[in-house]
Amino acid sequence: MKMSEADLDACCELANQVWQDYQTPELNAETWGLFSYGDAPAGIGGGVGCFIWLATKQEMLQFAAKVLPYSPPGPLGSDVCAVANEVNLIIDQLLDDQLDLEVGRERLNRTLRHYSQIEWWGTFADLCEGSHPYAEKVIQYFRASSDDADPGAPPSIRAHELERFKEFLEDFGA
Repeated sequence: MKMSEADLDACCELANQVWQDYQTPELNAETWGLFSYGDAPAGIGGGVGCFIWLATKQEMLQFAAKVLPYSPPGPLGSDVCAVANEVNLIIDQLLDDQLDLEVGRERLNRTLRHYSQIEWWGTFADLCEGSHPYAEKVIQYFRASSDDADPGAPPSIRAHELERFKEFLEDFGA
């Protein structure tokens, strides 16, 4: 089913409103987040990403469903309705625990190709543990940016690094 111009405008408007209303919650171990970037050529603004943090897994998944099929926009002439429908199907399966989070992320990335890509998602504690390859890379970037970087540091964020790591994430990817 092809989305009408009015429906598409309404969905894009909602996605823009969600972005405008977004406020980063206080990061704690249970805060859920994702790192997403626009999957378009860099010459037209693709590739720039950021962390989005929300209070719950449900809010994070709903954010992905409401925003990523529409903002940033996909290729001209693509079937946004089909993409949004598939995204909603995957998100519903994730919300009902019928799909593993990593499998769901991979399926969303295939569906959202040329729209957005989700590099990582999970809790702030998951990111700090560095157990996902992308989380490990973020921690390596954080440590490389630090004046007192310890080459022998474990792959997880240590207690004394936590506040600096939170500050680092505010600008990471932007």
